[in-house]
Amino acid sequence: MEDARCMVNLSIPRKNRRMIDPFAGAGGILFEFARVAPGGTMTSVDIDPVLKPGLELYGSTHHVANAAEIPLPAGGFDSVITEVPFSENATGDIVRALVNINRSLSDDGVFVIMCGKNQIAEIRDAMAKMGHRPVFGQGIDRKGTEVEIGLWWRNGDLLDGIEDFVAALGEIR
Repeated sequence: MEDARCMVNLSIPRKNRRMIDPFAGAGGILFEFARVAPGGTMTSVDIDPVLKPGLELYGSTHHVANAAEIPLPAGGFDSVITEVPFSENATGDIVRALVNINRSLSDDGVFVIMCGKNQIAEIRDAMAKMGHRPVFGQGIDRKGTEVEIGLWWRNGDLLDGIEDFVAALGEIR
């Protein structure tokens, strides 16, 4: 839960009130978002239909679907907060899902993504191609699995004037 709370906080939930988790799983990120940003709007997507009732109990509008293919409203989300499947075989599908959701991200939108170390290069490349500016990336050992949490902002102008803050993020271990 600490990972999910960290990711939610990096998304600036008090400002970015409309979030989507395209790989919702059991809903840890949704649980934390509801706690940190009461009244925010949550949307979740996962291919496993068994998860739907639990995710809806958290207050999410849930879709049983493939996040790479689901039609989403233009400008419908301020943040994408997700822990992707860590399988290297899933990376192509993950990138396709991020590209699909990018079409629905607000002009000042943010991506907060936890992925496996073996996936980060391809995800960074996709984020750059979509025009997102990297803000933060930190590798961590998550219960014996090497992962990275990354933060990207669509509007690079938002970073102007907070370089010291961004540099301080990089010092956190």
